[in-house]
Amino acid sequence: MQKEVSRAIKGTWILTIASLFSELLSAIYRIPLQNIVGDRGYFIYQQVYPIYGIFSVLALSGLPVVISKTFAQQQTMAAKHNLLKKTFIILMAGALVITGWLWFSAKYLAYLMGDPNLYPEVRVVALTFLLVPFEASLRGYFQSDLVMEPSAISQVSEQFFRIVIIIASALMFGHGILNVYQMGTLANSGAFIGGLLAVGILIYTFLKNKQTDPDPKKADKTIRLEHGLALEIVLIVVFTGITIFYQFIDSFSTVRLLLHAGMSLGQAEIQKGILIVVNRCYS
Repeated sequence: MQKEVSRAIKGTWILTIASLFSELLSAIYRIPLQNIVGDRGYFIYQQVYPIYGIFSVLALSGLPVVISKTFAQQQTMAAKHNLLKKTFIILMAGALVITGWLWFSAKYLAYLMGDPNLYPEVRVVALTFLLVPFEASLRGYFQSDLVMEPSAISQVSEQFFRIVIIIASALMFGHGILNVYQMGTLANSGAFIGGLLAVGILIYTFLKNKQTDPDPKKADKTIRLEHGLALEIVLIVVFTGITIFYQFIDSFSTVRLLLHAGMSLGQAEIQKGILIVVNRCYS
């Protein structure tokens, strides 16, 4: 019992440090990004950020926490593997629906955001939801055994690689290689590419440490997913993503209101970029 408590405390510290380091990286890159691409460029990149924010909540915190609770109730390793398959299938079905909806409605969403040219960014961010089943199910699997290192390493690696791509796209824009919309699309693709790295780390760790039960028939004793699991997931996503909800409102309203007030699209985007920077400084 004492050993499990010690592992739980150690795991909590590992995840906390990883989260803080990821947040630090996320805060630091914004300074050179804004200085290189300017206020309008920063707006172009940031306008679809709330969509990525939803992915981040689902893959890093919301789903793994809830899923790990169900994994911890399984009495055999075979039952855990059986549940892992079921969880992955359910999450992948949801991910395909969300990705498909975002992909095919990207032009309309970009129009609602005030700039129809943003639709490639919406589509590239939509692809990140295809990674949620891998990241959420495997992180939940590891965390149910109080093994936090794979979650922490994958999280930091994902964030670091994402930031490398963001800064690289900004530098390419600064040297005239990319226009502002191409820069925004490439920068936002960092979330998907970094996510692929995280998935690779999680799958490698899972296969390397995969354990099996001596009696495969025990897999039939898998404890079913709780009826209230869906509600619990929704509640966690809502409470952890409340800030993202406000950013969504901002993304779909500010530029359109500025355009309605008589500003040109370029002026409205610059003003929105300034507003984002000021908001980040005081948040």
